[in-house]
Amino acid sequence: MSLKKRLRAAFGKVPDPMYFDGDMKYIRAYYDYRRDNELDEFLIDEITWYDLDLDRVFKRINPKRCTSGEQYLYYMLRSPAVDAKCYAERKQLIDYAQADPERRLKAETNLARLGCSRRADLCRAFSPARHGIGLLLVFLLFVLALIGTGIFAAIGSGVERFYPLFGSLLLNCYIHEFGKRRSQRDYDTVNYVVNMIFAVRRLRKLRDSALDEQTGESYYIVETKSLKRILNAAEEASPLLCVVDEVLRGTNTVERIAASSEVLRAMADDGLLCLAATHDIELCELLQESFDLYHFEEELGENEMLFDYVIRRGKANSRNAINLLQLIGFNRQIVDRAHQKANRYLETGEWMA
Repeated sequence: MSLKKRLRAAFGKVPDPMYFDGDMKYIRAYYDYRRDNELDEFLIDEITWYDLDLDRVFKRINPKRCTSGEQYLYYMLRSPAVDAKCYAERKQLIDYAQADPERRLKAETNLARLGCSRRADLCRAFSPARHGIGLLLVFLLFVLALIGTGIFAAIGSGVERFYPLFGSLLLNCYIHEFGKRRSQRDYDTVNYVVNMIFAVRRLRKLRDSALDEQTGESYYIVETKSLKRILNAAEEASPLLCVVDEVLRGTNTVERIAASSEVLRAMADDGLLCLAATHDIELCELLQESFDLYHFEEELGENEMLFDYVIRRGKANSRNAINLLQLIGFNRQIVDRAHQKANRYLETGEWMA
């Protein structure tokens, strides 16, 4: 049975995921992060939570679609809506899931593909803390101890001279295994975060299409409101990471370049860590003092477009998008005229008819 069919059949039924010892420690990680940093006015305390056996309530309603979803569901249960605005937002999500089953299924499928990787440390990934040098000192002391025991074994006598060396080797095995587990967790975290970014991008498109239908707003209006929320958030919190893909692509070229350059410059000036992707060469020229420029390159093969996925400094200079027309099978005259127009524009700044 396909994923969508399984999700459609499971909706509205009692979930039955399997839990292992220690799972709740990872599931409650986002709640713990917010509690420790005092980000909420009210949270259900431990005594009340366990008196009401709310872990069992969580497991009763948790469909176990993805790690981030589990963590946020747990946090929501421990942070009840105490004002009308929060209640209305949560009710809107519930109404959305009930009123639009097709879009709900698309959103659920997107999240389910993320899967559960409870070793992924999402809070640490999005709010990295500074780590001390304690672990480094342990490794350095161990190296010195290993050298010392080696010298002792070489100049000593009797079987006893090897005991410290054997002890050091056993300790080395333990430290190696500890570092291996930590590295694996870091790998799982990075992999999951990357998948989350792509999942959020797909969910945004789904949300934007729903907004267009419900409010009649254009894509451009929806995007400008999103950019304004980012700038507003920058005034309240720092540091802040934002990823912008083809900013303001829902309008004409002249206004897009003018508005995009100022919005992106404002983000840079406000201290945001902004990653912006664009195909507009003009933006690269206008923002080269505010942003570091990088690009990818592609090579047009005989029958395909080849990518080496190596990031390079500076702006892109290739125009293989036009060559791709020929690869797909467009008439040669169309390709040649497109090259002529592009060359003319780069030389004069004007488009030829």
